[in-house]
Amino acid sequence: MQITARTDRGFVIDYVVDSDIRSRNFAGHEKRHPTQNYIVNGEGRRNFLLFHLSDELVAELQARGCEVKYSKVNNPNDVPVPYVSVQVSYYLKPVSITTNANGQETIIDESHAYLLDSMDFSRMAIELDFGKKKQHKDGTEYTPIFASTIYAFITPNYFAQTFGAMASQSADVTEPDGDVDPF
Repeated sequence: MQITARTDRGFVIDYVVDSDIRSRNFAGHEKRHPTQNYIVNGEGRRNFLLFHLSDELVAELQARGCEVKYSKVNNPNDVPVPYVSVQVSYYLKPVSITTNANGQETIIDESHAYLLDSMDFSRMAIELDFGKKKQHKDGTEYTPIFASTIYAFITPNYFAQTFGAMASQSADVTEPDGDVDPF
């Protein structure tokens, strides 16, 4: 994943694949730590983690004051993977989210953002913007990252497509014994 274009407030990264986006919380649900009883993500905070950043992207984010973290390594042969937290906001400057499934584009508004938590993406482009510097409780500064535009290609679900086609084709089919097929 690399920077593919620059904007007046940030830049666009393209070719983000499904495995690069983790801990999705487009719905804004409160999440607690799995083994300890503390809140990891407060109610209403929509965000996701973006993994597998290129060296160029890591350098750019660090130069802007963003927190680039590295995954924990369980095996000595593994290499830590860089990642950042990206916020999704509908308040000051609402995020623009469009999905593309088999060539059909759909605009995702705030009331349907939760759907992105479970969708499989084949590819995604994300425009990143940067907020004003903030401080952690310990006094260290950081620059928050916001997704201002997301364009996602949804991986086709062949079962749903096949079942949907069967259901629409068999709506008026009468079985040999005279019963009408419920589909």
